[in-house]
Amino acid sequence: MLIARIVTATILTIYAGVLTSLYRHRISWQNESAVIKMTGWICIGYLLPLVLIFSRNDGNFFDFIVLCLFCPVLWLILGVFKRFGYSGPLNLFLLSAMISAVAGLVTQYRLNLYIEKGLLARFIGGERGLPIAVSQFIYIVISMAVVSTLIATGYLNKLLSIIEEKTDALFWGAVSVLLLVLLFVAKKISGSGAPTLLSGSLQPTEIVYKFCFILFLSKYLSRTGMAMVLSFYPVRQMIKEVIILFGLICVFFLVPMLTEMGTALLLFLTFTVLISLISKRWYFIPLGGLTAVIGVFGITVVSARMKERVFHAWLNWQEYISQAGMQPFKAYSAFHGSGIFGTGITNGYPKMTKIASDYVLVAVGEEWGVIGLVLITAGYLLILKEVYLLRTIKPDFRGILLLGLPLTIVVQAFFHISANLGLFVLSGLPLPFISLGGSAYLISFLTVGTIMTLMNGKTEDAEVKKGE
Repeated sequence: MLIARIVTATILTIYAGVLTSLYRHRISWQNESAVIKMTGWICIGYLLPLVLIFSRNDGNFFDFIVLCLFCPVLWLILGVFKRFGYSGPLNLFLLSAMISAVAGLVTQYRLNLYIEKGLLARFIGGERGLPIAVSQFIYIVISMAVVSTLIATGYLNKLLSIIEEKTDALFWGAVSVLLLVLLFVAKKISGSGAPTLLSGSLQPTEIVYKFCFILFLSKYLSRTGMAMVLSFYPVRQMIKEVIILFGLICVFFLVPMLTEMGTALLLFLTFTVLISLISKRWYFIPLGGLTAVIGVFGITVVSARMKERVFHAWLNWQEYISQAGMQPFKAYSAFHGSGIFGTGITNGYPKMTKIASDYVLVAVGEEWGVIGLVLITAGYLLILKEVYLLRTIKPDFRGILLLGLPLTIVVQAFFHISANLGLFVLSGLPLPFISLGGSAYLISFLTVGTIMTLMNGKTEDAEVKKGE
């Protein structure tokens, strides 16, 4: 038990140190020693718990070796940036890799669970299924390799230019509707509570939420010129414009999502925060939060499933502890028993349904403690910091997109964290880079890659103007 606590304390120290360095310094291949140093610490923080878990749980040796390959693969992928002469900051990429590996892969390996559905699990794992940690490793590696190549070669920037010049808001609204209707139909056919496509490998809501929705907002606001004058509107006119835009969002997105409350709330809350940032009318954030709460209680009137989630599994879980309240009881007990420093990796008892997805924060929090939860939260906040401290953001298409994309990750993360802590109703939303997911990993890394591309473009523009 002492060894587990020492290893856990070491990991948390490394995690905190890397976060601090990423916060204070611009890490790029122009300062090669900094990249080597950060990557080395990430690999140490990743390999230490893997060795501990393997030695304690007598795990499968093949799975252990496969997971250890993450470190050389990370070095090779970072080499792609160097090979193509990418000079932009690598902070967000290193941050995403650390969260995915140190928090995500380590936790999933610790849980020692198997996934049976999905194209990858069926192709590699066969009837037995595939260890979740190995599945996540494959998806993470593929995602990092694809996104790094797109960024370094400039193809992602070219794709953004095509989207900016050749598409409009109506197009992205139509794409979103088609994807959500497809999901709605799949849900009815399968009878599942959380349907996916391609045998569970494709999650259309992630595509809609992290890309199509933000592209729709960015195209709409930049096309109408609303973003340029939104902060100067009188309050009445401002509210009128927001209501009109929110009505469009309801038509495009919320109607097909009547049985997918989590994504609907994310769409609305992201919209609210983005409008507040652009208009500098901060009172829209508490108003949006209040509206979301009213919407949650309102949907319980027409949905028995949501009524059970809200009243049985959230507000009155003590009275339904043998039914819907059992999961919250186990989650709160795990948090209560972890303390500030946690029980130490391999010393927890993460035995819950959907512990790899809906309640993954419980597994992290129980063994990492309050300090670990704070560090996980700080990692997501760092994504916002990287963008919102820029001084060159304009209210054009790329500027609005740059403001909106980080929100898709951070709002979802805080939604998951608050639900696991009992501060809000659980809706099955994954924790980005950590929860079980297939296409969700690719979409999350692609989101980070798009942010990096947009940030690099802004930095280059600022340097050109400075030179002039």
